[in-house]
Amino acid sequence: MLHWTPLPSTQALIFDCDGTLADTAPDLARTVNAMLEARALAPVALETVRPHVSRGARGAKDASAGASSRS
Repeated sequence: MLHWTPLPSTQALIFDCDGTLADTAPDLARTVNAMLEARALAPVALETVRPHVSRGARGAKDASAGASSRS
């Protein structure tokens, strides 16, 4: 069972899931490449992943979709 206790001084919590406030493309690229490495597939370049960042996990999947055809 999860127990959640709000922080007393917290007035707002902001999530940036699509890269508009922070450049999250490098993080997503590392995740994609870790998944590819675990499957013995070639890594993809950051430039390949960047257009998919705003699509979250689905974007990560799409960014790595062509990897098996390159190996």
